[in-house]
Amino acid sequence: MVAIALNHLLRNACLHTERGVITVQLNASGIAIEDNGTGGLDAVAQRPLDRLTGAHDDTSSGPGLSLSIVKRVADHLGWVIRHTSLAAGGSRYILEFEPRQAVPVARAG
Repeated sequence: MVAIALNHLLRNACLHTERGVITVQLNASGIAIEDNGTGGLDAVAQRPLDRLTGAHDDTSSGPGLSLSIVKRVADHLGWVIRHTSLAAGGSRYILEFEPRQAVPVARAG
C-alpha cells in the first residue's frame, strides 16, 4: 500500500515538473515529496484532500483521483497527508507516519 501512495505522489510530481527538480526526503517521521513544477495541482490543492475526486482533469487517473487514493492509503495506515503550495511554484506533499497526538495525562488513582 505504501508503494501505491508513493507511486501516485511521484507520478503527480513528474507530471507537473516538465523542467525542474523533484526532491524526496525520508526520515523517521515521514516522507516529503517536493517539486518546483508548474503548480498544475493548485486547483486540486485548494480543496481539502478528503474531498478530492478525479473530476479535476480529462483523464481517469488525474491528479484529483491520484491524491484521493493517497489520502485513502494514508487513512488506512493511520497516517496523515499534508500539502503546501510553494511560493516559487510547485508543491510539497508530506506523508506523516505517526501523526502528532496529544500526550495522555496520567490520572491519580
